[in-house]
Amino acid sequence: MEACKVLQKDIMKLTNYESHIADTFIMNMCCTEKFSNAGISFYKFLQNCYKPSIITTERFLSLYNYKNGPITEAEREYVLQVYKELRQEYKTLSGNLAEACITALCKVGEWEESIEIINTFEKEDTSEFLILGYSALIKCLLDQGNIELMFKYLIICCQKSSGLQHYVCSAYLKYCLKDKQTFNTNVEKLFSLWSKCGNVASIDTINEFIDTCNQLGWTAQITNIRSSVCMACRQKLSGPSLTEEDFNILSHSLLEKLFIDRQYQNTVPAELNNFMKFIQATKPYDVVLDVLNILCMRPQNKEYNKDALFRILEYFKKQNKKVLAIGRHHLRSLPFIQAAAKKATFFFVENVSNDDPFMLYASLTSGKNTIIVSRDFMRQHRYALHDGHLSTLFKKWQYTQQYICVLGKNGTVKLTEVHRCQSDLNYYFNSGAQKHGNSWHIPFSTTGLTKLDNVGHGNWACFRIGT
Repeated sequence: MEACKVLQKDIMKLTNYESHIADTFIMNMCCTEKFSNAGISFYKFLQNCYKPSIITTERFLSLYNYKNGPITEAEREYVLQVYKELRQEYKTLSGNLAEACITALCKVGEWEESIEIINTFEKEDTSEFLILGYSALIKCLLDQGNIELMFKYLIICCQKSSGLQHYVCSAYLKYCLKDKQTFNTNVEKLFSLWSKCGNVASIDTINEFIDTCNQLGWTAQITNIRSSVCMACRQKLSGPSLTEEDFNILSHSLLEKLFIDRQYQNTVPAELNNFMKFIQATKPYDVVLDVLNILCMRPQNKEYNKDALFRILEYFKKQNKKVLAIGRHHLRSLPFIQAAAKKATFFFVENVSNDDPFMLYASLTSGKNTIIVSRDFMRQHRYALHDGHLSTLFKKWQYTQQYICVLGKNGTVKLTEVHRCQSDLNYYFNSGAQKHGNSWHIPFSTTGLTKLDNVGHGNWACFRIGT
């Protein structure tokens, strides 16, 4: 304890911090450097002197994420006492404090209380996901052998977050190793979950899985993908695809979240309701155009590129496609719009409105094969789904049904799939983890956990299943 007292005084002298700020500084340092035993000892020293601040207590609880080895009964009782006193004072927990409590409680085996914290927190705040709390809970349930409940929270974590922490994947792999007869099945369960939810593994996780799988008779390695072919197993990877069932799930969920639940901005509800009635009376459409996007491909010295608009409309007219062109109200007065309206159905939204909901509604209610022509990647709508599986389906739908109008040489116009746009090159990569024959191809990131659309192209691992 004398060492703790000297440390506190030295930090106060070096930084000119008051004692409670110096305490937090020391606990932050212990968390950063993963000095769990030192940090826990320092906190106990503080309790003998005065009541630590809530921030210092939060850091103390977080340290149990880094504590290795078994917990003694005395340590367990101490953690529970700190938690009990904290809950007597704080009925509502912030995200950081909730995660710290879950981390410490799981370390001492109190997973039931951890689940209660998660349930209470999510009732009060649906915007924040407790990734560290879920990770600690999943690891605890694995250690406790509660596999059914573990899978419940594993699935939720993959759906709602960027993916699993490496230490959770490592613990899951150890669980798989407990039974060599079911090893392949259990590893494939995780791979299938990554595929469904659009998760990308970390390089550390991939390396550990490669080493372990190779020891169990698999052939696993980092690979290169050239012209969509794996250089290790010579299997051809699939691009994004969407089944009729997947489309129906996406369409129902997106329309419910964005329109029934009113999760859209800068759009007048009455205007959108009128548009819905209009679409129900005139659908289905083969093509939905973003008029302003097309007109803003401006040649030099021209305000709007009306030639691009007419060429695209003519292109689809020759194919006998039914086209809905959605534009802003101020475009209605342009002299060439009346002529353009003879080649397609036009609908004009208010200038202050966000036109994305209109385009999404028109295309989704028209059916799986309807295409959108727009440069807008609509990321805010994908994120609004708050579900990894639905977000992955949305991305696949975009990759198969969204096109970008590109000006070619001499003013010619051509349509390019959104996945081939310069700003989004990860076509096959974004199709995610996938199985072909006896081979799994898993995308991974070298920069930490991420979703499919936030990673660099080319990071793949090939796992050929052992017999």
